[in-house]
Amino acid sequence: SPSHKETGARTIGFLSRSYNEGENRQKLHVPIVSWKKDGDFDTEVMTEAQAKARLAVIFKWSPFNTAEEIGLVFSNMEIIKGRPAHQTRIYVFNLNTLKDDVFELTANKAKCDIELACDRRSRKKARGGDMAIEVPVDWSLRSYLEIIFLSTHMNIFLMNERVVRTKFERLMEEDTKRTYELTHEDDAEMPDLRRAVEDAAARAPKAPDRHISQPKLTMTVGTVPDEKTRLNCGLMTYWQGRLICMYERLGMFAKVEYPRGGVVGVVSADFLQPNNNKQRFEEDKLGLRSQFVEFVEKKMMEYHEDVVDPHQEKWVNDDNVPGVLFDEAGWIQCGRSECSKWRRCSQAYMLAHNNGEDWFCDYLPALTGFPNPCAVVRDIDTQDETEVITGINKGGSKGGGGGREQGGGRG
Repeated sequence: SPSHKETGARTIGFLSRSYNEGENRQKLHVPIVSWKKDGDFDTEVMTEAQAKARLAVIFKWSPFNTAEEIGLVFSNMEIIKGRPAHQTRIYVFNLNTLKDDVFELTANKAKCDIELACDRRSRKKARGGDMAIEVPVDWSLRSYLEIIFLSTHMNIFLMNERVVRTKFERLMEEDTKRTYELTHEDDAEMPDLRRAVEDAAARAPKAPDRHISQPKLTMTVGTVPDEKTRLNCGLMTYWQGRLICMYERLGMFAKVEYPRGGVVGVVSADFLQPNNNKQRFEEDKLGLRSQFVEFVEKKMMEYHEDVVDPHQEKWVNDDNVPGVLFDEAGWIQCGRSECSKWRRCSQAYMLAHNNGEDWFCDYLPALTGFPNPCAVVRDIDTQDETEVITGINKGGSKGGGGGREQGGGRG
């Protein structure tokens, strides 16, 4: 009930795939039982008959066999350092097994961590332009818990070891760190963002143990050394203090320079609406998600000009939007059929390799330091909204040796 924390009420929830499949449930069913502090069922949220029926399910499908065993768990939770405490405890059991009877989750006692089985760690989440060597949050529960909250007064313990919260802003190298705000100059392109941000801040709860929504939209960007080592980058987007999107490749984040530089952005988007599983944001009638993406892309362009390559000559396109003018460049395509990516290079390099022989990504000096050069995200010509290119293919000219062409044959 709403007063659980004040009254000392206790609640147990049971999420079980075995139960739902074993009972042929068509919709996901999660039995939840609540008690008052005196031990009676909390009849404000359920009837006594409902409570007994739900307990019967828990006793049948979980390691708990009696109400006394559940009561003992609550008793062990109630006192921390001599004071009553509000806690949530999670038990994981009856894991699926993979081949060779290996559990899909493993307990790493040395690191006090719960991890995906080794043969599943290579299954990184699909992210546009991904070239990361590893992304620990995809397989390590401790790594995920370290970044899941932007700010919180809650202590999290995993395998009895406290989780130390990671704040990306503190990890960023100071000389690469920049903070960008939604300005009044942005209002013409993103007309609804400012009001949405201010409305979300006004509606947000002001309780001391809750994330405080800010009336301004800001994004902090910088290089994080650990992410640089992993060749990882992207935008971390939070909603009401909770992480929704991890390492999202928006705008300039998709460029080769950013994973190699370990560039990470952090932004709070309390004005957006996440979907049910809190893994992405929904689009709304005002198009706030699209305007937010536009904000990120614009500020990342400013970051590129301020920090990544401040000496590049600037240009302005027909819509008066600033961009980057690349030096006169050529393009060359990898001869491996499974790759076929186009790479930007100097005209001199392109002409030097226009010799009728196959060319591969391994040959490009900028890629020689990578374990798998072909896995590096392809280059993008930012001067065109449609990604169009010119170049040569295995020694032959393409597009008449200087004209632009669209689509076709690009990895």
